[in-house]
Amino acid sequence: MVNRGLLKAIMTVIAAAGVAVGFSLPASASATPAASVSRYRIMQPSSGGNVCLDAGFEFSKCQYGPSPDDPPSLEKWILVPAANGSVQIKNGSFCLDLSMFTQPCAKGDGAQQWFRVSAGNGTFLVVNKSTRFPQCLDSFWTFKTCVQGDKQQIWRFKLAS
Repeated sequence: MVNRGLLKAIMTVIAAAGVAVGFSLPASASATPAASVSRYRIMQPSSGGNVCLDAGFEFSKCQYGPSPDDPPSLEKWILVPAANGSVQIKNGSFCLDLSMFTQPCAKGDGAQQWFRVSAGNGTFLVVNKSTRFPQCLDSFWTFKTCVQGDKQQIWRFKLAS
């Protein structure tokens, strides 16, 4: 028979590994300095030009081109492991927050706990489960009840420099 404390420790290790694999984070990402953490552009394909999650303006046309800050820092997000296999989606000291788009990061805040759910072909729904009906990141309404196949809720995570 397995000791409860040992079983809990084993489950914690398995959960942490699942977050690292599920979000394509290096297993040591939470212990490394911010300079070596992977940054992502969270983007949505559009015929008028890709739309990027932008910490300053919610969503904007993705910026490309030669510049010292290409892509701009407002389009670079870090995925920080949080509770129950979720992540905080962080830009600077602010996190994607269900209540006000972004808020100062607060450990354990359910409004800042996001799950990346596969929508197929390398795309994902960005889901917050802290409300009665799960809310998805939606480029038209910011957040709304998740609807399968809604193109405004389908995102790609692309490594940024």
